[in-house]
Amino acid sequence: MVLLLWAGLPLFGPADLYLRMDPMVLAGTLLSGRVLEGAFWIAFIPALLFLAIALVAGRFFCGWICPLGTCVDLADRATARRRASPLGRPARTGLRRVKYHVLALILGAALLGVSLVFIAAPIPLVTRFFGLLLMPLVQVAAWLGLDAARPLAASLDAGSIYYLKITYDRFGTQLFLLAMAGAVFLPGLLAPRFWCRYLCPAGAIFSIFGRKPIIRRRVSDACIECGLCRKRCPMNAIPADPHDTRHGECISCETCERICPVAAITFPVSGQAEQAGVQSDDAPADAPLKQRPATADNVATTKIKEGVSGSPPPSRGNVPSPPEARVPRRTFLLTGVVGAGTALLAYTDLASPLTAEGKGDPEQRYTLRPPGALPEPDFLARCVRCGECMTGCPTNTIQPIWFAAGLAGVFSPVLEPTRGPCETTCNACGHLCPTGALRPLPLAEKQHAKLGTARILRHKCLAWEEQRQCVVCDEVCPYDAIHLERVEGNPVAVPFVDERRCAGCGFCEHNCPVRAQRAIIVQPAGAVRIASGSYIDEAAARGLDINLNRPGSRHPGPGGYEGSGPQGGYEGYDPAQGHGYEGSASSPGYQGGQGYPTQPGSDLPPGFSESPGAQGSQTSPPYPAAEPTGNVSRSGSGSGLPPGFSEPPATPRPSAPPQSRGGAAPAPSGSGSNLPPGFSEPGS
Repeated sequence: MVLLLWAGLPLFGPADLYLRMDPMVLAGTLLSGRVLEGAFWIAFIPALLFLAIALVAGRFFCGWICPLGTCVDLADRATARRRASPLGRPARTGLRRVKYHVLALILGAALLGVSLVFIAAPIPLVTRFFGLLLMPLVQVAAWLGLDAARPLAASLDAGSIYYLKITYDRFGTQLFLLAMAGAVFLPGLLAPRFWCRYLCPAGAIFSIFGRKPIIRRRVSDACIECGLCRKRCPMNAIPADPHDTRHGECISCETCERICPVAAITFPVSGQAEQAGVQSDDAPADAPLKQRPATADNVATTKIKEGVSGSPPPSRGNVPSPPEARVPRRTFLLTGVVGAGTALLAYTDLASPLTAEGKGDPEQRYTLRPPGALPEPDFLARCVRCGECMTGCPTNTIQPIWFAAGLAGVFSPVLEPTRGPCETTCNACGHLCPTGALRPLPLAEKQHAKLGTARILRHKCLAWEEQRQCVVCDEVCPYDAIHLERVEGNPVAVPFVDERRCAGCGFCEHNCPVRAQRAIIVQPAGAVRIASGSYIDEAAARGLDINLNRPGSRHPGPGGYEGSGPQGGYEGYDPAQGHGYEGSASSPGYQGGQGYPTQPGSDLPPGFSESPGAQGSQTSPPYPAAEPTGNVSRSGSGSGLPPGFSEPPATPRPSAPPQSRGGAAPAPSGSGSNLPPGFSEPGS
């Protein structure tokens, strides 16, 4: 439960610390990514630590640490009354081996560089469940509740409710998330902790390491063999003879110790068992039980035993010692071969980016990866699809995909600029990635990690196709990579993209007013993806000119839109003097001194006036050209409309305006009167 809270609110250490505890993530990434650097081993010290603990305390992680196990326990309690009859012994024995086959399948694919860890690793599963499925549901419920409370707030004169706003994230592949959640929780209708018993590959690893732990379950001679411990064991780790234990299945939950009516069960250190008079479960199967004297206490415990089991206990000499669920080597290797075959299938996929050999290169139109992503084959080999980068993205632009990157890229993260841009002041995704598929870049390095290149679809662009003035993409580009130029035959300026300056952040695509498909899109062409080294040096080596602090550039700084002096951003901004967009009459863009540059005595921005007849201050256009003709206008041309919009066609006024009721001619709007046409001041 502590780690469930940690997932949303890290108390100390890295935010992905609990993901680094999963041995399945460690083993799968180690093989598929061919990782040898020391930083990887340092990052996964928690997983190595819990593997060492398994040698001492068995599957301690499963019983006390794993957040998915906690969720399974809660789901089991909710479905306990609807649970079917217990599974038969042959079914339990066969199912107990399935988790080893799942482990072999994942490791077999990992040997060929394809990561299938996301299918069954417990910590990535629970991270996706909470971050991508449950959290958006809670956010939507809160938004609907707030919307429903607004009428009540109006009746209670609580006007502040109207200013509250709850935003919620949206993610793709929700059907996949729901199916995986059902595969984990619904089998609880058949048996408690079904996932942990029979399917979890991390549980298989802990079971291998914890077959003979030092701290193990012990049963003393006081046992009355009532069978209560066997019936209540959530992992079915106690066979017919309660003195025995399947240590590879025991999660040290100590349920049997708490419910034992005679306190015959303990979990001592192995060397202390004989000193305390506890019977060892390593004794031969035909060892007879010690005879106990017929005291009053034994008579009472015998009644308890017969009342629970309904019949005298069988002789221990007739009950064989329970074997651990071992998978034959040949079967294990065969399952690994199946996993390798799955990896080969991923290589032959038409959209697979794992190899460029063969006829043509794979099409990667939709694989716009987050900043700091390794080269595509290495990225897919390391990515465990935990969803941490998606939940940590403040603009909700990182989304999972289906098969756009082939079978090997299922559920991998991509950028969707239509959902939101990649903020230039955010580098959270790389610091949340537990496996290094996204490099944890400093902010300056991240800003030079070119994600792709913007492309203008001229057949959809308002300026190119419809000859309507639109400067949105130029206004919002934080890298000043888009400029406007005049072309022959077009009365308005049209946008061009400077590929050397474009970082692929997606601000232009996100803010483009054209819908259905944006008129400017970001494609992964030209993306800079390196496994090591500096992005700043790599960008310079490729001749790129990516610069957020370029004079005249417009980008949000640490406290909003700030100046290009000591803090960068919009030129001339001084947080101590005021906030907002700033400018001057001699420089393009939003630049200059404090506040809006307006005429003396006016507090309106450029392009706005006190009245329809007044003249507002004007700024120079963002491109050196003559004023556009027609009905288009922009800020600073005497119109109060924002850039990209135009005044409606002017309609002629009637030659004889109607007279007012007093007989006097009406005062027109803007001539010193605040009354509309047709009305006059009293007594005029």
